[in-house]
Amino acid sequence: MSFGTLQVAPLLPDFLAAFPEISIDLHSSDAMTDVIAEGFDAAIRIAVQPGASLAVQRLCEVPRYLVGSPLYLDKHGRPKHPLHLTERRLAVIV
Repeated sequence: MSFGTLQVAPLLPDFLAAFPEISIDLHSSDAMTDVIAEGFDAAIRIAVQPGASLAVQRLCEVPRYLVGSPLYLDKHGRPKHPLHLTERRLAVIV
């Protein structure tokens, strides 16, 4: 949701002023929505869609960060490679 709020929404007033014949109903969600089943005309995703039957165009790079609390890292150690994360019990907060 943060990408929509911080990057997309601020662009809409100028876009709508330049293209008044277009209407936008912006939906922001972190859920993996089925855009075809939900009837969306376009979607911006911050993820790879393997096997998707949609036309895709990269808009920009979005940095991703993996963080761990000092307590967790002290208890379990620091992973040397992202693949080592599959061996750990993790809580994901979005």
